[in-house]
Amino acid sequence: MPTYDTVRLINNILTLYYVEELTQTEIAQRLGLSTPKVNRLLQQARELGYVNIAIRTPFQHLFDLEARLQAVFGIQDAMVIPAVGDTNSSLLNALGSVAADFLLQHLRDGDVLGIGGGTAVNAVVEAIEPARPYQVEVVPILGAVQGQMTTDIN
Repeated sequence: MPTYDTVRLINNILTLYYVEELTQTEIAQRLGLSTPKVNRLLQQARELGYVNIAIRTPFQHLFDLEARLQAVFGIQDAMVIPAVGDTNSSLLNALGSVAADFLLQHLRDGDVLGIGGGTAVNAVVEAIEPARPYQVEVVPILGAVQGQMTTDIN
């Protein structure tokens, strides 16, 4: 357990770092310490539970749900989007845009991209705006889809 003087120093460093937003170097200069010592005391404060960081973005509940989906299903990525607009088409456009961005972040030259039919896939295709051409092979994926097709995947 740290002494009172050490806890007092840590508290001072935490205030300067998190409240006044000084850099570790600025804190070291102000308190007459080395920058590595400031860094060590910040780390010690985190380990002792003196620091509680809460992230509260407007869509935090969605990001928390993504993390839970990843943990429960053991998947690498999950994206949950907010319901936008009053129509199915506005939601579909939002979904297409997010999925297109995700695809472009993961698409690499030499990949084979399988594409199927459907309105969601069509929304992704319509939303793709690559910054450069990709050297990929796009192949149709055919399944046992019954009913009306909105996109000719060939």
